[in-house]
Amino acid sequence: MTSEAIDGTSVVSGPPWDWSGAWVRATAPLPAGTGGPEVVSSFLAEHGGVTVAWEPILDVRRSPAGLHAVESLVKGPSGTPHEDPAHFSEFFRCRGHLATLDSFCLEAALAEAALLPFPGSIVVNVEALTVAEPGFESRLLGLVRRSGLDPSRLILDVRIGYEEAPIGRLASGVVQTRSAGIRVSFDEVRASASPVRLLEVATPDFVKLSRNTVRNLWRDPWTRQCVEGALRLGGELGFQVVAQGVASDRDLEAAKSCGIGLFQGPLLGPAQTAGELAAPGGLFDGESESAGPAPRPRRTAKAPEAEGVGR
Repeated sequence: MTSEAIDGTSVVSGPPWDWSGAWVRATAPLPAGTGGPEVVSSFLAEHGGVTVAWEPILDVRRSPAGLHAVESLVKGPSGTPHEDPAHFSEFFRCRGHLATLDSFCLEAALAEAALLPFPGSIVVNVEALTVAEPGFESRLLGLVRRSGLDPSRLILDVRIGYEEAPIGRLASGVVQTRSAGIRVSFDEVRASASPVRLLEVATPDFVKLSRNTVRNLWRDPWTRQCVEGALRLGGELGFQVVAQGVASDRDLEAAKSCGIGLFQGPLLGPAQTAGELAAPGGLFDGESESAGPAPRPRRTAKAPEAEGVGR
């Protein structure tokens, strides 16, 4: 056992990287911003950088299915419990540094995106709480300018936590982001618990169904009715519906029969690094209008220095 000190709090743990979710929740968080960006940068410098992988989103309304976009997946240091993106986020959320982590992850994703041999849409992720922070839009645009990417290519995927963020501030962040030419997606929307109030005041460009909703489509008539209602609402408000987490032919066919045209998930192609996508046989090798690559091992890349927001 070793004694660790993070943000001035001493704890006893196993190996330096063995910080379980229980440990995180038992450690009192500090006020947001305490310690500054060096907390995240020091952690990554000691334990390794982040890995940026890309998951294809396919448009099956074309024949054959075409590549609609690629979405970033930023994982923590390889070989540690923080490699899992959810654990990575939770660790820094409980320490009061979620926005700083979002900044590092977004800049890492944008830097990788600028090198992709792909001219289409790029999806990057950020927590709802971060979008609701004052000044989010200007910091986001600063990172986009530094990456050299055209804002019109970007789709900001606002992740779960809508209920934790002040809805007025969150709606303002969404509206300002769209006004800058960046499209917005609401992630992990459930058929039984969609952020209806947020849809009223800040309509997105895309709404992504949760994995559980997609898995229930073929067996639960109530879920199917809710999803069909979401599609009708999308037709009225102007957003498209994406089925994520598609893992079986049954998932795919049930979602297609509802009228959904955009899909992502393990059945259609795993998340891969930029190098793997460009390798022989990869998604970007030759014709990019493919139904998804075959699985390959992931490689690790260091996260660049960051200033701003988002993942």
